[in-house]
Parts: sequence; C-alpha cells; structure tokens
Amino acid sequence: MNSRLIYGCMGLGGAWDAPDYGPGQLAEAAEAVEAALAIGITRFVHADICRRGKSESVVGELL
Repeated sequence: MNSRLIYGCMGLGGAWDAPDYGPGQLAEAAEAVEAALAIGITRFVHADICRRGKSESVVGELL
C-alpha cells in the first residue's frame, strides 16, 4: 500500500558540495529510511538536484 506521505530525500548523501558520500552518510540514510518505513511511509522522492544525484545513489544502495 502506498502512503499518503512522501519522504523527501534531499538530505541523504551528505553535503551538497562533497565529492562523494561515505559509510557514515550511508548509515545515517539507512536509519532515516528505516524510520520512515517504520511509521508507514512507503513513497520516497528524489531528483538529480538532490545532492547532485547522490541521494539517488544512496537510495539505490539501500534498496
């Protein structure tokens, strides 16, 4: 079932101007995604402008 709430992934993947994300950012993202799922959020939105595509990469790794 899809939730009515959507989690915005802009904050996943570390700093905007950082060259890449590391294990620390990936662990924080996993915690955030797991918390969202735990309260019933099943929809996640991200775009190439979210951390210059890093948020998409992080979500891809988590899935």
